[in-house]
Amino acid sequence: MCANCDICLKKILLSHIPKNSGTYIRKTSSATPPSIDFLKDEFRQEDRCYTDKRFLGLFKHVPASQIRDDMWNSFTHKVAVVRNPWSRLVSLYEDISRINKIFKGTSYALNYELTFDQFLDRMDQYSHDSNFYYNHPYNHFANQLDWIYRDGKISTDVIRFENTSDDLWSYSGSIGKPQNVGTYENDYKEYYNEKQIQKVADFFSLDIEHWGFDFESAATKNYWRK
Repeated sequence: MCANCDICLKKILLSHIPKNSGTYIRKTSSATPPSIDFLKDEFRQEDRCYTDKRFLGLFKHVPASQIRDDMWNSFTHKVAVVRNPWSRLVSLYEDISRINKIFKGTSYALNYELTFDQFLDRMDQYSHDSNFYYNHPYNHFANQLDWIYRDGKISTDVIRFENTSDDLWSYSGSIGKPQNVGTYENDYKEYYNEKQIQKVADFFSLDIEHWGFDFESAATKNYWRK
C-alpha cells in the first residue's frame, strides 16, 4: 500500500466539459472520460458520429445523464471541472479555427470567420437538445450544469479549473498547470465590453448562481474541498 492508498483505490469517471482542461487531466491522472460505449441505447443515433471516425473523440463529452447505469456504477468517484463562464467562452471562441481544420469537408466545420461579437450573438439562436455535448465550439452554449445533472440532481464532485493544480492533486494524486488543447495568450477579460459581460451573465445565470462566479472569479461555492 502506498502513502496515498485512498487515492490509488479510486476509480474516477471524468465528466469532461469542453474547454475545462479535460484533455490534460486525462493524460496526467487516473480519471477516465466517457466514450461511445458509455452511451445509453436511447441516445444512440445512426448519424455522422457513427460513420466518420473523426467524430468518435467527441463522445468523451457525453453528459452524466446519458451514461449507461452499469458504466456509471462501475466508478467509485465521479468528478467534473468547472470554469468561469466568461473565460470558457473565450477559449471556445479561440478553438473554432482548430476544430474547423479537423472537420474540414464536413457540415460540422464553419466555412467563414466569426468576430467575438458575432460568436456571442449566436447564443440568441441556441437550441438545446440531447446532442448538445458534441456541438461545434461556435455553438457550445449549454450550461456546465447540463453535463453533471443525472436523475434530477448534480451527480459529480466539482473542482475548479482555475485551481486545478491543487484540487486535482488532492482529489486524484496528479498535479500540474491547467491546460487546454488550443490555448490563447490574451487575458479573457480583454475580449469583453460591458454589454457583452452582461449578456454572458444573463445567459449563464444558472451556472453563475450555483457556483458563485463573477466576471473575474473562479467558483466561490459548491465545489469539492478536501
